Amino acid sequence: MSRLLIRFAVRSSGLAAAASILAATPSWAQIQITPDQPVSGVVETSDPVAQLGEYSFSHDCYMIDLPEGSSWAVEVTNRDQYLNLSIGRGESCVTLQVDASVASKIFAGRARAALEVTSGGGRYLVRILRPNPFITKSVEYSVALRAATGGKRLPGGEIVQALAQIAPATASTTPTANAGSYADGQVVQDCPTCPQMVVLPAGTLSMGSLATEEARGRDEGPRHAVTFAAAFAVGRTEVTFDQWDGCVAGGGCQRRPADQGWGQGARPVIDVTWNDAMAYAVWLSKATGQAYHLLSESEWEYAARAGTDTPWNTGEAIVTDDANLLGQFGKTVPVGGYPPNAFGLHDLHGNAAEWVQDCYEDTGYFGAPTDGAAAGLAGCPRRVQRGGSFADEPGRVRSAARKGVAPTQRSPEAGFRVARSL
Repeated sequence: MSRLLIRFAVRSSGLAAAASILAATPSWAQIQITPDQPVSGVVETSDPVAQLGEYSFSHDCYMIDLPEGSSWAVEVTNRDQYLNLSIGRGESCVTLQVDASVASKIFAGRARAALEVTSGGGRYLVRILRPNPFITKSVEYSVALRAATGGKRLPGGEIVQALAQIAPATASTTPTANAGSYADGQVVQDCPTCPQMVVLPAGTLSMGSLATEEARGRDEGPRHAVTFAAAFAVGRTEVTFDQWDGCVAGGGCQRRPADQGWGQGARPVIDVTWNDAMAYAVWLSKATGQAYHLLSESEWEYAARAGTDTPWNTGEAIVTDDANLLGQFGKTVPVGGYPPNAFGLHDLHGNAAEWVQDCYEDTGYFGAPTDGAAAGLAGCPRRVQRGGSFADEPGRVRSAARKGVAPTQRSPEAGFRVARSL
């Protein structure tokens, strides 16, 4: 474990847009930076290893969102020895390649160095490498982000919805003292534009598919029991464009997703990332004073099955009168138009695939939580989508079907629904 002292300061009199840095650590801790509110703190980081030629390097990794055209300097004060600072685009610091599109600087000893860049707009990785053969003690250094007047222009990309500090919690694992005051099947709505939430009873789920189930994927086992000790509420439908617009108006969501020309209103909001979905739940929690979450994968399957043990909650078969699938319309349709399942929930098969909290593992459920919690929240390259979409065949919209997707990916086939603690 290396000790990393982070000091972030932004000095600017005219910069209206804020930058944010997200420490890529298991806690998903985020430090927001604005010109008038510098932040300081101390974190401990683990040391993932990158292999470059014959040398192995430990590294610390951060992500930074920079408005297009703005110039910034990432300044490192080195208190010990050799360090390498790089800023560029990529999926992870381990795979970040230093080439013409990446700004990089090497410095050694007790020194201060600044790497200035001009943003093309979007999210960039900030990587600090330390060569392992030369390290005999913990390395200590400080990092400052400040406004600059120029620097190498980096390629542009998407500005990713920044996450507020989110504890790894789910609706079923965080009941309140009022949980016993709700009736099974009760519909709760905390504001006129909030999603309608249906109360689900405590219970047990046999999660995953039977080995004999047609179209079963290898990631759908081993089958295991999940116990939900407390009741919780789940969105009656997927979150709609109208409901998302409330988050945009309230400042909790940064963008208005594209609707592909299909219309908005009561259609499920699509073209959203996992980060977007998580941010909506955080905003909704703050706006209502209640605890909203993206569903865990087990919560989603419990909600979808609604007590069934068949491939679909409709039984051993599903047809186009049951759900929007097989590309019958070639687009999403307004939520709630198909019959609900036994819990009173709509569109869990087809229409829009739904993001859930969990990290995706293609090896299945080895070591998966058995209490409704989400699996593997730390530094995850792929998150899970469930339920399939309007374009999918029946096998891909089964209750047990899973898909791993990069958390920054947008798709006209994917949206989400939320859960609420009771």
